[in-house]
Amino acid sequence: MRLPLIAVVLILSAALSLAADKPARELLKKEKKLEDVHRKIREEKKTVQAMSEKETDILGEINVVNRSLASSADALALIAASLSGIKRDMSLAVLAIERLEHEKTEVSERLALRLKAMYKLRRAPSSAFLLSSVSMDDAGRRHRNLALIMDSDIDLISDYEKKAASIDSELERLKGLRSKDEAARQEMIVALREVERHRLKKTAMLTGVRREKSLRLNVVKELEKAAVELTTLIGTLKAETAQAGGEGFASMRGKLMIPVEGRIISSYGSVKHPKFGTQTFNNGIIIEAKAYAPVRSVYDGTVIYIGWLKGYGQVMIIDNGQGFYTLFAYLSKTLKGIKEPVKKGDEVALVGESGVQNASGLYFEIRQKGVPRDPVPWFAQR
Repeated sequence: MRLPLIAVVLILSAALSLAADKPARELLKKEKKLEDVHRKIREEKKTVQAMSEKETDILGEINVVNRSLASSADALALIAASLSGIKRDMSLAVLAIERLEHEKTEVSERLALRLKAMYKLRRAPSSAFLLSSVSMDDAGRRHRNLALIMDSDIDLISDYEKKAASIDSELERLKGLRSKDEAARQEMIVALREVERHRLKKTAMLTGVRREKSLRLNVVKELEKAAVELTTLIGTLKAETAQAGGEGFASMRGKLMIPVEGRIISSYGSVKHPKFGTQTFNNGIIIEAKAYAPVRSVYDGTVIYIGWLKGYGQVMIIDNGQGFYTLFAYLSKTLKGIKEPVKKGDEVALVGESGVQNASGLYFEIRQKGVPRDPVPWFAQR
């Protein structure tokens, strides 16, 4: 049976339509798959970005640890001072007990002599002593003497009892001081552990940074950024001053004292990292020094800034006049306040561990109208 022509046309049209729809459906599938891939890429980039931000924020985390370390160190210093006071009070209490024991022994010996005398007196009644008087005046004198002796005996007994009571009181006070001493020692152990915990945390963080070159590069970038922020801060803080002449700070080149006793372990200028080969520019120097060593002002001036900055820890800036500024960082404690004048040689702060170096030391800069200068040529030869 032959199909009508119209039926053949319809069947062929349907077959061609189905054949044409197949590529379209495939295209839609590919486009959807491509969109899924783009979505996954965006999600992955967000994850990588979050991880990068977490890595590059290492200086911020170290800054938090540095604050905790400084706080724990301050608490430790207060406990040490308290212990020193308790030890002094304990020494005074022991001396007081020894003195009272000596005085009590003296009174006891005198009482022993009086007991012997009283024992002899009992063998010869006091009435016989009075009746043997040769006159009424003599009897009155003897009566008065007996009364004085009895009063003296009463005073001796009272004095002995007071000494004994004072010794008991001092012993009780000493017992209380020993309890306070033990409590302070336990508190010091806890504080020492807390300081060590913060140090270990900081060490672990820094060790992790040094293991990864890519992370180290991020830290360098943050340090450079911190240096730019610091330069901006100094630019904001500095006042317009006259051109530096031949007096004041400008005349002190080669004559300044070093701000803290120690060895310079990081110099000014372009520095190449010994392990990773990365280049960075140091605006100042780092002086290795003992923790809590005094930091001294190198010249007269006024404190204009105290605060915490990423990569620098606790910072102090002093305006030395003529557009010159000195900057001290990595501090554990500042000893002067903002707007407070200082003299050359004044103790202005204490060395700390609040920088990115895993050791105690002082970061020091000299700036002229905001421009960093190499501090070493300014120091007097040692």
